[in-house]
Amino acid sequence: MSATIKHDLKKYSEKYTYTVNFLTENIYVDDIIGSQPFVNLALTITLEATKIFGDAGISLPKWQTNSKSFHKAWQNKGVISDENPHFETFEKDSLPYKILGIAWNSREDFLYFDIIGLIDFVSKRIDTKRFNLQDLIRIFDPIGFLGPFTLKIKHLIQKVRLLGVEWD
Repeated sequence: MSATIKHDLKKYSEKYTYTVNFLTENIYVDDIIGSQPFVNLALTITLEATKIFGDAGISLPKWQTNSKSFHKAWQNKGVISDENPHFETFEKDSLPYKILGIAWNSREDFLYFDIIGLIDFVSKRIDTKRFNLQDLIRIFDPIGFLGPFTLKIKHLIQKVRLLGVEWD
């Protein structure tokens, strides 16, 4: 978390204690990712976070939820507009919302990796070390969900390098 955000959060730690603690624990890069068991608590956090960041000159425009009642509460408080049909229709075929580069299916509430671009790239099948390393770095996994799989690939590449196998 950046020093600026930490500073702004400290200013509000007494006034909005729960929200500041929530934000401190749930800010990742430039996203706030978290959940709450009750709509009224989630709404309070939303409104207070908007106030805190608004005072710092930072807008929070990308609110997302899979709860129709929470979405309605946002609309009633002017947090979001009706322009986003994703919330109203919960269409199964709507584009995925990305969280830290990982797709989120809000209708069914699960995270998944959108691998279409990776498959397109890998299908070029160039058998060089450079190409295989490029395959590996195209797997964006900041949370580490795919660690057990990418670790195996990294280990294989390391073994090939240590064996001195030339494949360029």
